[in-house]
Amino acid sequence: MKLSPLFKLSMCFLLIFVSCSKDSNETEETQSKSDKNELLEFSVTIQDTKNQLVINSNEILHTFPAEINLTGLTPVITISEKATISPKSGVAQDFTKEVIYTVTAENGTTNIYKVNLANEDEDAENKNVVFSFMNLAEGRSNFNHIKQPEAEADSIQYRIPYLSNIPALKLHLNLPEGATSIPKSDETLDFTNPVTYTVTFHSGDSKKYIVSVDNRLDQVELPPFSINMFADKAPGETITFNAYPTNPILDSVKVNLINSHTRESTPLIVEKIENTSYRSDAVTARLPESYLNGRYEIEIFIEHDNSTETNDSDLRFSKGTPNFSHASINGELDRVISRPGAHISANLYLDHSRLEDYTFSLKKDGVAYEFTNATYSSGSGNESFVLTLPDLDTADAPNGIDYKFAIHLDGEIYEYNLIDYWGKAIPVVSGGSPKNASVSKNVYTKGDMLTVTGENLYFANKGEYIFREFSEIVLASTDASGKDLSYRFPVESNSENTLSLPIPDKVQSGSYELKLKNNLIGYNNNNDAETGIEIEILQPASTHPTLVVTEAIIGVKSDKPFYKQARITFNESIEGIQVDEILFVENSLSVKNFLNYPTSVVTGQLEDNYLNEMDQKSDGKVLVTDNGVTYEIPFSIVFQH
Repeated sequence: MKLSPLFKLSMCFLLIFVSCSKDSNETEETQSKSDKNELLEFSVTIQDTKNQLVINSNEILHTFPAEINLTGLTPVITISEKATISPKSGVAQDFTKEVIYTVTAENGTTNIYKVNLANEDEDAENKNVVFSFMNLAEGRSNFNHIKQPEAEADSIQYRIPYLSNIPALKLHLNLPEGATSIPKSDETLDFTNPVTYTVTFHSGDSKKYIVSVDNRLDQVELPPFSINMFADKAPGETITFNAYPTNPILDSVKVNLINSHTRESTPLIVEKIENTSYRSDAVTARLPESYLNGRYEIEIFIEHDNSTETNDSDLRFSKGTPNFSHASINGELDRVISRPGAHISANLYLDHSRLEDYTFSLKKDGVAYEFTNATYSSGSGNESFVLTLPDLDTADAPNGIDYKFAIHLDGEIYEYNLIDYWGKAIPVVSGGSPKNASVSKNVYTKGDMLTVTGENLYFANKGEYIFREFSEIVLASTDASGKDLSYRFPVESNSENTLSLPIPDKVQSGSYELKLKNNLIGYNNNNDAETGIEIEILQPASTHPTLVVTEAIIGVKSDKPFYKQARITFNESIEGIQVDEILFVENSLSVKNFLNYPTSVVTGQLEDNYLNEMDQKSDGKVLVTDNGVTYEIPFSIVFQH
């Protein structure tokens, strides 16, 4: 069967996706596995005597007496937990030549150790000097012996337990027969600074050894934590986690909880530290008697300059006080506007076993306005709740910047400032339908400024999806006018409480109901807000000093004069005045041919489509020229039945 190119392409994408997913899973698994690959102890037993050999960095050097057979020694080896070694411990090896051991960590990383054993030369003078401290504190120690030519001083660098008394250490020197040392073996000395030993051998040869000690703790480390590791820990309970190394002086170990969002730090009381395994200490600390739920990091100090924190592993604590962190306003940059269907996302930290028991509200001046719906949405580690806003407009809630976010549980109310992610207070605007509208007068002439004041008339548009660009002033002709006209005028404003509009010339004279529609999506999408206001709009006055229209009629009966003709009558003679043009139907019809009479003009028959429009749009004007000046003389057509 022949496969289509589209099918092949789809299969390629599928294989790539599976491969990527597999690689991603393998990466996550590798990151969670141990990377420890150290060789900790290496010993061989000869004639019932255990010989523990010194591990110097990644090399083991040791000289045995001449009679010891090195061809079949069986070492016992201790390595890091979860690691493997090759060759294996307990397997005999021929140590007359170098043997290489490979330690492999759980995550696959390797570490190489070289073992070189030798027999003493029976004829050579024994110049082996072994150093060992006699009064170290309990704990592990090791050293690094850097050998130099005989004429130069060797360097021996000791790492000793933290509590060792460096100013009073006793160093024992295991010297060859006949050798002496300065200072002497087993003297108690101050090792705050390096101490130089001079060993003189039986032959008279001498060798210097510079011995230095260091009891500093390694950099403390914390393993990865799971987010819900302590989610069920109530205030006052203890938490236990692994860390290494820790200071053996309990009071020197400090543990803090750091709020991942605010970075506020809360100290915990460290009660116990136990060594549970190699390079792993269990730290037990007590939570405070009260804490705010949230996402926290653990910070541990083992010395003033040796600390770390779980900044890659947030921990959820949810058995304390319910907590509101911040709100994210969907589509609105700096305000909450309550409108049908509007919602906000709130970062809340609650007891997940009781999510159904919580309710939420906005509060101002002691009055709670309850959210109508709350949906938990946990994605990418977020603690987000999508909340449907209450209808603040219907509740007649005031606007303000001092609203509280309230969490209700078991009769208790937990109040927090309503803030955004950056801690800035979020203003709350009751974004309802336009209301409480008023005008300064009820009679207007075309060209006058119509100014409406009220509430919720216009909202500043910052580009968010919840806003239209303009609010609207709507003029709808009243039933008494006998017309069916409606005008919608987009209006932009600098104020939420004012809309202004110069009444356009196209608006027909007559009485109108004033309606409003603000620019907030969700209100008046299909219906305009009633204001209960009626206004009268008049034709403007004639611009001629004396000439006005006294009558403008059109005959509608075929057996009567002026059938389908317009007769415009003036208040005085128009002899000597040039009538230039008559404009009808919002200036869309221009008539320049007509009969002139002493005080009137009469058009020819007008087309039916214009006559039909004039039934609703009756306003017009005559343009005349008198003494070289053009004037506009308005009129309103009346159909003569």
